[in-house]
Amino acid sequence: MGVGDSLLPAFIGVLSPAAAALQSARPMHTTSRLGTFVLNSSAIVVMDPGYDIQAAEMPLGGCLVRSCRAGSWSLSVTWDKPLAGDWWPPSRLLPRSIIAVEDCSKQVVLGTPEWRRVCGDIGQDGGVFGIVDVAHFGDASVIPPGHPSLHPHPEFGMKYAWYDFVCEILGKSDVAIIPHGFMVHWDGGMDVDSLTVQKEVVAIRVSISDWPYPYGKDEEGPA
Repeated sequence: MGVGDSLLPAFIGVLSPAAAALQSARPMHTTSRLGTFVLNSSAIVVMDPGYDIQAAEMPLGGCLVRSCRAGSWSLSVTWDKPLAGDWWPPSRLLPRSIIAVEDCSKQVVLGTPEWRRVCGDIGQDGGVFGIVDVAHFGDASVIPPGHPSLHPHPEFGMKYAWYDFVCEILGKSDVAIIPHGFMVHWDGGMDVDSLTVQKEVVAIRVSISDWPYPYGKDEEGPA
């Protein structure tokens, strides 16, 4: 059993009979591992990377997860389908929950982890989330020399170059690892939970708010 398989609970609350029937007709969710990123500092910021980092401390704008354990972190994604709605292609799965775990702590969190809610239903208007080492948020030094992102719009400065670079990595993917973090395509709210071991955060979970998404034909889902 992989780390992601055991760490990702089903965010299913009490459903109506109709919703329960839809739920039973849905395929089992799947979990995949994406790789690793390196955390150099002791804090991770979760927010739309198109904004200045100060927006992370605005209500619903994002959040800072402090006292994180530096080192290599592994990423796993649980893919699932919303309950209903015409706004999402039926064959396409959503990145319902993404978990990053510090590599030396994998065995510690294989049981039933006690997640702590850091913030809920955050999001801005860019349709993307960055989960990034604070020391490297907006850091254009991670861009390879000669990369086109270094010279997109000089008047906007190097912060824009970094944003252009990480969005290019994400492209049309739903989730992608970037230098010192990862990016998620999602135009709704997301919840952030952390897991602490010996006073250090060793795992972070980012998940779609209000799952399962119960949108019907007459309700509007995320763009």
